[in-house]
Amino acid sequence: MVVDRIDNDLSGRRVPHLSTGLLDLDRLIGGGLRRKSMVVIAGRPGEGKTTLGLQKIAQSIVLSGSGVGLVFSLEMTKEELTTRGIASVGSIDLRRLDDAALLTDDDWPRITAAVGKLNPVELYLCDRPGLTVVRIRSIARQVQRQHGLDVLVVDYIGLIATSGRAGNRAEAIGAVSTSLKNLSKELGIPVLVLAQLNRESTKRTGKSRRPQASDLRDSGQIEQARDWKTSQKTS
Repeated sequence: MVVDRIDNDLSGRRVPHLSTGLLDLDRLIGGGLRRKSMVVIAGRPGEGKTTLGLQKIAQSIVLSGSGVGLVFSLEMTKEELTTRGIASVGSIDLRRLDDAALLTDDDWPRITAAVGKLNPVELYLCDRPGLTVVRIRSIARQVQRQHGLDVLVVDYIGLIATSGRAGNRAEAIGAVSTSLKNLSKELGIPVLVLAQLNRESTKRTGKSRRPQASDLRDSGQIEQARDWKTSQKTS
């Protein structure tokens, strides 16, 4: 397999990585999202993980025509995600979309244009509550059979339902991360997993304040399962 990959690289038959739409992130993870890989993006609550995963990456992939996307949102509803998508694509202040009374005459053409761009693209959103990794796998396989599938986003891993007892939460999340990694191999696509950091790094100072693998909330085993990990910087 390695020889075949090298031969494909040299002959120009290599399957290209999926660009995240963010050049710096593409460079950080080795040229883009690789098929059969799991990438973890971690950050603290309120630091924009959903914005990065959905608006900056998943939307960028489908809007560029690079593939079909599936987002499992265990925190926000479809309506909330769609509103954020329209705000992002239409360059509209999200606060005005949340309160229609604040919309201006200039906003309506932008809304119409944004909806026109988003309607044709194949970005599927699932906001079902209480999703288990088994159910995620089932839905992902169904979408791939019916529509094809090129990237999967999970927002976020700590909210996936597990059978682990409270005292065994770390092991349960570790098993979930391993299952998501296996799913990326089974489907042959990149799986982008959002995760929360605990607050330990806020107690550190200087360069040590930079998030570390041990700061992953619930389980450091997420670190062992992933192919690439990046963290959002904090001030």
